[in-house]
Amino acid sequence: MSGGTVVRIRDLAGRPRGVAFAVDDRGTLLTSHEAVDGLACLVLHPAGAEQTWLVDGDAVTPLPEAGLALVRAGAVVAEPFVVGARAVAEEGTAVRLHLPRNILEGEVVGAGAATYTATDAFHLLEPALALTLPADEELGRCGRPAGAPVVDARTGAVVGVLGAALHAGRSGVSFAVPPRAAVAMPALVASGRAEALREALAGNGAAVAAYGADLN
Repeated sequence: MSGGTVVRIRDLAGRPRGVAFAVDDRGTLLTSHEAVDGLACLVLHPAGAEQTWLVDGDAVTPLPEAGLALVRAGAVVAEPFVVGARAVAEEGTAVRLHLPRNILEGEVVGAGAATYTATDAFHLLEPALALTLPADEELGRCGRPAGAPVVDARTGAVVGVLGAALHAGRSGVSFAVPPRAAVAMPALVASGRAEALREALAGNGAAVAAYGADLN
């Protein structure tokens, strides 16, 4: 199963904010909320492309209660990733973190609650995947990784969205939000925005097929 396209997110001054990835063939991108938090405009640059796109902040559907955001990027050319059907990847699952310039190897080491610190509030996210990834300095050389897709190394399907501002009471691990589980997070459901994420994931199933454990 081939991977999709990772899209860099920058602000108007060119500062990196994170990355996103396509989930359907209509230009819908999924990313971490922190990558777009507070931005009036986003500059999008798909990996391998020469062109960049400017997207207004009105095209963003913030989902801070799940630590995620959707971006309606329209004409941005990006191949969608498969989003796995499993709510939570099992402990011991080998994963790959897809970044614009390279891919880092890691492993799921558990799942539990994590706190997302947005600019105006704290959000308790559960479940969040705990991951072992290369040392922070290696991630730093790759730019801000918030929003990067965490992919099951065996099936090629996305099992999490990396969050750099997710924290819990354990050291030496990174955290990612599993998109399928995020749909049912109580705070997101109460906000009335869970349906937007559910529709995006349904569009993923229509745009790109998965097989086996990640049949979507």
